[in-house]
Amino acid sequence: YLWGATVDTALQPVATTPWTVRDAVPLSQAGYIRFLDAVSDILAAGQPDPTLAPLLARAGIAYLVVANDLNSVRSGAPPSMLLHATLDGSPGIALQASFGPVVGSGSPAPNNLLDGGASRGRPSVQIYRVAGAPGPVSLEPLSSALHANGSSEALVPLVRSGLAADAAVFFGSDGATLQTPQAPTVQAQTVLTDGIRKRQASFGNSATKSATMTAAMPYSGRRAAYDYLPDGAGGLSAFSYQGIADVTASSAGSDVSAYFNRSAANSPFAAIDGDPATAWRSGSPSGSVGQWLQVSFSEPRSMTSVKLRFTDAGRSGPTSIAVRTDSGVTVSRTRPDQSLQNVAVPAGQTRSLRITIASVADNTFGSTIGISTLQIPGLQPRRFLRVPGMSDASSLVFSVPTGSRSACISVAGRPVCDSSYEVAGEEDAGLYRAFELAGEHRYQLDPTVTLQAGAALDRYLAAGSAIKVLASSTNPGDPRSSAISVVDGSPTTSWQAGRGDVQPKLTLRLAKPSTISALRILSDPAAAAAVPREVSVTAGTQRWHGTLPADGRITLDKPVRTAAVTITITSSSLRQSTSSLNYRTSLLPVAISEIELSGPAGTLPATQLPSMIDIGCGAGLWLDIDGKPIGLAVTARRADVLAGLPVRAKTCPVRSVDLTAGEHTMSLPSTPLARAVSILATSTPSPLGAPAAASGTMSVQRWDSTDRAVAVSTTAASVLVVRENTNSGWHARLNGRELAAVRVDGWQQGFAVPAGAHGTIELTFAPQRPFVIGLVIGVAGVLLLLAIAALPGRRGAQLLEPLGDARLPWVVAISLLAVAATLLAGLWGTAVVVVVFGFAQLIERMGLTLPAWVPAVLILIPGLMQAQANAFQLFTVANSATSQLLCVAALVIGAVGSGGPVGSGAGAGSGDALGRRQEAEA
Repeated sequence: YLWGATVDTALQPVATTPWTVRDAVPLSQAGYIRFLDAVSDILAAGQPDPTLAPLLARAGIAYLVVANDLNSVRSGAPPSMLLHATLDGSPGIALQASFGPVVGSGSPAPNNLLDGGASRGRPSVQIYRVAGAPGPVSLEPLSSALHANGSSEALVPLVRSGLAADAAVFFGSDGATLQTPQAPTVQAQTVLTDGIRKRQASFGNSATKSATMTAAMPYSGRRAAYDYLPDGAGGLSAFSYQGIADVTASSAGSDVSAYFNRSAANSPFAAIDGDPATAWRSGSPSGSVGQWLQVSFSEPRSMTSVKLRFTDAGRSGPTSIAVRTDSGVTVSRTRPDQSLQNVAVPAGQTRSLRITIASVADNTFGSTIGISTLQIPGLQPRRFLRVPGMSDASSLVFSVPTGSRSACISVAGRPVCDSSYEVAGEEDAGLYRAFELAGEHRYQLDPTVTLQAGAALDRYLAAGSAIKVLASSTNPGDPRSSAISVVDGSPTTSWQAGRGDVQPKLTLRLAKPSTISALRILSDPAAAAAVPREVSVTAGTQRWHGTLPADGRITLDKPVRTAAVTITITSSSLRQSTSSLNYRTSLLPVAISEIELSGPAGTLPATQLPSMIDIGCGAGLWLDIDGKPIGLAVTARRADVLAGLPVRAKTCPVRSVDLTAGEHTMSLPSTPLARAVSILATSTPSPLGAPAAASGTMSVQRWDSTDRAVAVSTTAASVLVVRENTNSGWHARLNGRELAAVRVDGWQQGFAVPAGAHGTIELTFAPQRPFVIGLVIGVAGVLLLLAIAALPGRRGAQLLEPLGDARLPWVVAISLLAVAATLLAGLWGTAVVVVVFGFAQLIERMGLTLPAWVPAVLILIPGLMQAQANAFQLFTVANSATSQLLCVAALVIGAVGSGGPVGSGAGAGSGDALGRRQEAEA
């Protein structure tokens, strides 16, 4: 698997085995494009992911080739530091080989880090091996297959939910061919997923996709297709609102490059979702002034004020806004900061509320504005992803989409934090789904969450510790940076002070008073943090202040019995980091990895923190089904929590729920303690695609590009999976009988094999034979032509006599021109030919001529129109009816003829391009 673009790689001419790439303009089927996009999101997350290896193995991808010398900015690929942060910690993926000179200078000095040390010199090319990748073909039992809605991106939550490696997945109508008289019949599990979201893709740019749209929201521009959709995609999942009618904005995007003005991370709903970490952000290149956010209500409501919080402060912060309702407009001064502030609203009933930025301190080109909080009295809106259609699913798998990234990435097991890394997701506030069931089911509930760094999680990380650690501040973003890290016995976890804390302080409170004579303060040299230089220690009546020794050991003047030790860092080394994403340099916070306390008898016993984290039902985590909350509890490995991996939660006190036929909602809200990841609900005792007994054996007899043979012997209905893009040109025959073709995992080639089959399956690519025949005929034609050319000619003889002047009847010529114009522009093209020809005949009878520059002017007009359009309207102007018809008219006039008499009656021609010319009298 190659990361990058085909123009940047040397694999094309040298590779001897199949390889694949997510190109900017992919030529493969939609299901495979969607699969590669899902893999791309995982690779760009900068965090180890246990689903990556099994996901790649299902696709037959055995190796990943990372081009460290790739220009990620020009290619649009994620920076290599993010890829390595994901690959180096993901189970099942290991570095296999490295080639080429070291590229990337890395950090210029120990105290001047590049990306906190995440960017470093690496060999030009590194190859990672994927564990468990099968060969090019496999035989899988149909008894473990799944039928699911949606497309191949749903493989990510399915694999995370325990999808068996040999369980084939048939999306949409892909499994329909299995229910024919000639093919085996199997009752597979049915799974309801999030489906295919209604989004708009930027063709030619693998990194740009709009946020999920509502069902009524129109697409931008006029196109034949708006997304990579597989055949038979069916209805698309779209957002619907509860509590409001709609929320819209003038634009939305993380920056001025947001092509569709509908960035997934900064959609309008982010301002009212109740999560202060998410925000709507404008995306207009003209600046912030005039940008607006509007909430439309389901019914008229009255209010006198609302509360606002902006994401921007200082020069880019708003200084005044206009609030418009059905009753009028009120302009209010605002503070250009990030505080929560009240804003007056015109009195009276209204069905909408619009907030427009009236002025900002600095409205430069490309500046943006963001609103993280908009609180409307008595309003708590919710947004549900409505999955279309009626389902009789035995399992439900709903998941927050990939694409978000934390401010902290994982490098060699340690966090590296920078705000430039963070990418918000469109469902950070929680997972909300609406769906319809065709029948009654009892589902076992199995939600998954990620525990979030913060004060709430710190209490559970410190539970059971004999020493309580209090910090004046903590660098947020990663649980490994909590204060308890200084006594957890792990050198790879470090407490980091918050940015801006000039003299950070730690207080260690002992379970009972102990005699303290010395302490040791250690710092992890590999951590992306500053190192303490001068410290003050207070232990009971003892005080110590000075430069921290090289070994970190501090000895008090005399032993003291105390239950608390306070350490204040009064000075630290100056250490900074520069982000390669936004090129900004910032000071790194100070950090301490371990603190050891000693008494006259030696070092005090180290704190033994439990290996498991237990969060009870009263912690404020819950799952909501049809408006009824169900409490959640979490028991997870400490190592998984610290690494930020998804962990399973359990419902309490019940484990199952009965859902009747009809409409249902299912929600997993995010809280300060946990962020929603997925919900798995199963009505069958076995997990998704539980491994079944082997359905037979197979062995490859012959395997080349267009002709293959596989010997099989089956005991149960199976599917032969070829790990390549499905292609209708492939046919499989067993003992002279055609096998039904089926698409597997949304993109792979498969053939249904009945139970009791014995023999050799012949796989042939049908178009290959006519292609070869055509090549043979072409070669024969070339040889014949060369032979004729080599024949000696007869002197003075002519093979062909002159044919004389050839003319096309004007009726035939005009008819051919009309056909050509119709192919270009449909019936409008036909109309252009009729109008132009009629006009030509008219001015000819008037004795006038049509200037030769007319076609050039008609071409120039749409060119000028496009030149005046902004960057976001180029394609809209170029593809408009006006531009296209002007171009067609120019071509038709050029074909009819210009520069002379346009026509000369029915017998004469009206232009040289039609094969007619004016005859000169002798």
